[in-house]
Amino acid sequence: MFTKNFNIHLPKNSKLSKFEVNNYINDCKKNLQSFKKIFPPFSKSKLLNYEDIWEKIKGYNTSTFMTEMWSEHLEYIKKHFFEEPYNLFHHDIIRYAMYLTAGNELAKKQISYLEKSYSEKILNFYLPEIQTFEHVISNSKYNCSESRIQHLTHLTFAQDKLKIKLNELNSFVEFGGGYGGMTSLIKRINPNSTILVIDFPIMLLVQMYYYYPIHKENINIMDNNNNNIIEGKINLCPINIVKDINFNPFDLFIATWSLSESNKKTNDIILNELNLFDSKNILYGYRDYGNEKPNPRQMCSKKLPLNKKKNEYDILFDDKCFFALANEHSYLIAKRI
Repeated sequence: MFTKNFNIHLPKNSKLSKFEVNNYINDCKKNLQSFKKIFPPFSKSKLLNYEDIWEKIKGYNTSTFMTEMWSEHLEYIKKHFFEEPYNLFHHDIIRYAMYLTAGNELAKKQISYLEKSYSEKILNFYLPEIQTFEHVISNSKYNCSESRIQHLTHLTFAQDKLKIKLNELNSFVEFGGGYGGMTSLIKRINPNSTILVIDFPIMLLVQMYYYYPIHKENINIMDNNNNNIIEGKINLCPINIVKDINFNPFDLFIATWSLSESNKKTNDIILNELNLFDSKNILYGYRDYGNEKPNPRQMCSKKLPLNKKKNEYDILFDDKCFFALANEHSYLIAKRI
């Protein structure tokens, strides 16, 4: 995991020194060794035989849904996933694209917040990683990465603002599932929930590989011949067939920096044609560039223009989140009236 050229990706305006960064990397090395003794990797016999799944979904043409940035990321992810799945997070660009390694600068505030929200016993149940990939274990107390901490922070912040209980919701839709961390966390919080994940085929394969040893019997991979959502399962939907699926209103729509990194075509489908899947609650993460020039590779990163013609939403929060540095993290949290 910790190669000679191991880099972390500090938020803009980070105040960490080189000495602190080196200490962070050294601590993570020690934490990983301890983690492996407690949570050994799954045997190969328990892992997904992904070649057959890939044959079913690799032919989908999803290029019109991609930004230039994600077209580059996906090629990189595909190359390294097929070379050696377990070591996926060894690669700097992959960590940059979907796996937080930020020197614990954000995580310190997040952990403090989470420890006020949950007991230590609950956090020790929610936070430990699934040892399908080799993680960067930044927190030895809870045996988890910064990504895991951030995912639980997203969900907890939404829960607080929306005044809902995640373990009482029936259905979730996540646009852009990353490596599968958010979905696996939701399933740990609420094992009986129905989850729909929309993503590119290679990302769905990565996600399926990640939680397959735990959720083997609860995965439904959707395709042109199977566009039905199965209750109680993790339903993985390629982006190109998303308009063809049948769905009831979801309890919570989640897009944390994924929709804001999509192109205009994708935004129009999710926002206007599908109306955020008629979801009762919204958790949307984005970067607010303010007076700065927008990032040309993330042209849709802006406040969410909710479609009020179909469903009115009460916007409960739309601002920088409490652990933000510069323009890195903003939330829009809303409830349908």
